[in-house]
Amino acid sequence: MKFPTLHSAPYRHANPDDGDPGGGAPSDTDTDTGFEWPEDWRTQLAGDDEKALKQLERYEDPVAIWNKARALEQKITSGEYRQATPFPEDGSEEEQSEWRRMQGIPASPDQYQLAREVAEEEMAEIKPFIEYAHSKNLPPDIANTVIDYFYENSKRGEEAIAVADEAESEAIEDFLRAEWGDEYRRNQNKVRSVLDMVPDGGDALLEARLPDGTKLENSPAFQQFLLLAADAINPTLVVPSGGGDVMSSIMDEIDEIKAIMNTKEYTPQKRARYRDLLSELDRQGKLPEVPK
Repeated sequence: MKFPTLHSAPYRHANPDDGDPGGGAPSDTDTDTGFEWPEDWRTQLAGDDEKALKQLERYEDPVAIWNKARALEQKITSGEYRQATPFPEDGSEEEQSEWRRMQGIPASPDQYQLAREVAEEEMAEIKPFIEYAHSKNLPPDIANTVIDYFYENSKRGEEAIAVADEAESEAIEDFLRAEWGDEYRRNQNKVRSVLDMVPDGGDALLEARLPDGTKLENSPAFQQFLLLAADAINPTLVVPSGGGDVMSSIMDEIDEIKAIMNTKEYTPQKRARYRDLLSELDRQGKLPEVPK
């Protein structure tokens, strides 16, 4: 079926003033250069298809249909409407790579462009997720959204842990001061003497956490255990409160240990012994004041 063009004479507006019913050539006085589609253009397009006819009733004229088709074509060619075909699981590597390219998915995990800066040590934690995201064909924008969530959630978790650690640190100090009374400082030195026997000074051990998240250094039971261990390893000195000779021997031993502090002879056991001797002087009220 051939439709008239915009310049087809049979379908121009009729001009009743010059007696033209619309079928002749325009007169010199005819200023109407518009164009009208035939009133039955929808029926001519739809034929006997009533459903198509109903759809055509949504459009004012064929030009509106053309504009819509043109806009749709532009969206398809630009990639806005990508064909919803499933990933070719059994396809060749070339077919899978082409599918990912059409979907805007990187060819390999290391080609994902991260929206935020990631430190090298953090990349080790994120890398497994990126590999998983690629195996599931997640687009970069979705993968970055998930990574942002990880970061924000991790930040909130770290802040909550820091607040809990501070509260537990204050609580353990209050508990031990009440439990040990005047022996608090002395017992702290004895506990430290046990930790000094550990190669790294026990720092990593103290940072370890119990199943409930409590740091070991904030555990009352662990602090009590360290005190018992200190007494078992290096039994407490028994010194009379006014025993001059014994006190002199303690001072002599302290001087001997101080003399080897920068040598290989200054072993963890010597360090523990030195702390214990100082604790005993402190208990007796004989510990020299540190110059300010």
